[in-house]
Order: sequence, then C-alpha cells, then structure tokens
Amino acid sequence: MEEYGDRVDGRIAAWGMAFEDGAEVVGTLTGTHLGVRSPESALRWFRRGGRVRARLVWL
Repeated sequence: MEEYGDRVDGRIAAWGMAFEDGAEVVGTLTGTHLGVRSPESALRWFRRGGRVRARLVWL
C-alpha cells in the first residue's frame, strides 16, 4: 500500500502472492506484472519519495 503523509490517506498500490523462491506482484493502476525475489524487494517499484511511503500489508 502507499500512505500519503502521516496516515492522512492511502491506497492499495499492488497485490501479489509470495512463494518460497520469490513473489509475483500486479500494480492496481497499470496492471504491471512484476516477478521479484521477495515481497520486500517489490517496494522499490512503489516508492515515490516525499511524503508517500510504500509498505507491505499482509492479509
């Protein structure tokens, strides 16, 4: 998810599934598909700098 400011607002930026050897992630706005080494490594694709913070939320 992406959080704007100090918990002012947020959105789901992507969803995915984690596996033993990596993770598959799909962006919610663009539908971009990423194959990454770990769920944590996908965060760099959603960091924008400034007051927008990307973080993982497990359901």
